[in-house]
Amino acid sequence: MRHIKNEEAVSPVLGVILMVAITVIVATIIAVFMFGVGEPDEAPQAKLKFTANATDVLIKHEGGDALLLRECLITITNADNDTIYTESSALAGSGTLTAGTKFVHNYVETTDPVSGNIIEIMIMDEPTGQLIANTQVVVK
Repeated sequence: MRHIKNEEAVSPVLGVILMVAITVIVATIIAVFMFGVGEPDEAPQAKLKFTANATDVLIKHEGGDALLLRECLITITNADNDTIYTESSALAGSGTLTAGTKFVHNYVETTDPVSGNIIEIMIMDEPTGQLIANTQVVVK
């Protein structure tokens, strides 16, 4: 009885499978670096001056990057008891605050601060989630 030996082995099949797997892994690594890794966005840098009275807050832009007001979130709270006077996005719609310009923001809530209160004003850039300003002001 004569045995027929198959000289072909499984090696070529395993070789092709390994080459495809390596190609997929390398392509995945390249895709991650091309599409997933980049420099993080930065919030605009601006020097802002705040003054407050019992009805509104005056924001004066004294230099730096222009602020797109529609991308800013403003939160105004009482520094003593955490009463929220304003927590809103889209400051007055779609204006732009540039160096030398002013913006008046009225309190949103029905309870306004009184003269002598210390209020905390926080402005955040919504697209990046980074703070632009965080300060305390005495209401006049």
